[in-house]
Amino acid sequence: MAAEAEAVKQNETTDEAPRSPYAILVELEGAAVQARLAEYEALRSLLRDHKLDVPKQLFARHCIHASPSVYLPALLDALDAKKQASDELAKEIKSGVTMYLSSAEAHLNPVVGKLLTVAHDRHMDVAILTGEKESVAQALVGRWGGNHARTKLFAYEPGSKPFPRADVWLKVAKSLSRTPRQCIVLAGSSFSAKTALSAGMRCIAVPDEFTAFQDFSGTDAVLESQDDFDAVELLDLMAPLKPFI
Repeated sequence: MAAEAEAVKQNETTDEAPRSPYAILVELEGAAVQARLAEYEALRSLLRDHKLDVPKQLFARHCIHASPSVYLPALLDALDAKKQASDELAKEIKSGVTMYLSSAEAHLNPVVGKLLTVAHDRHMDVAILTGEKESVAQALVGRWGGNHARTKLFAYEPGSKPFPRADVWLKVAKSLSRTPRQCIVLAGSSFSAKTALSAGMRCIAVPDEFTAFQDFSGTDAVLESQDDFDAVELLDLMAPLKPFI
């Protein structure tokens, strides 16, 4: 509570552009852009050469929140494939995602964009969390233009564990000098939502075609369309101009 009170005090004493005591943390690949779909399409294209087809439900079950080198053995086993997982195949899948993130096709999700516009107007810290190379993610955020010049980027190597974990969310909050309760996470799956909630943060779910069926209980809101909600009203409730924390 002391850190939160200090943040409010700073907000009251800063000049014309006060820094909000709240922050929005965004899952890049899971919520901000359609990197999950790009990975699915890259995987499907590569395995098609081996006469294998990957149903979306199988991809959703095995491939979300893990790197290709980790999920390929279980996925190929589920497909009864003769082909063995290899480092080369994993690298090709990751390369496909990198190509997408580096292309003009990587548009900011309108739902996320709507919330971030209001967040920037309120001088909230906006942080993007990614498992991609920092240079690639930075170039992508730079193409969004506008107030995103103020957006902060945090790149972490996922490794062999599911990503993003609660400790990663907490590291981002600490880097922003914010407590967990001052952070609102935009998460693209039930896993990332639950890790954010377990870290003590508020959470807004932004599902896609691979995660829409998942259980998002515990989140503050589930947003599937930019027409489904009023961003100002939602942030008034979660990050009011006159903080209640």
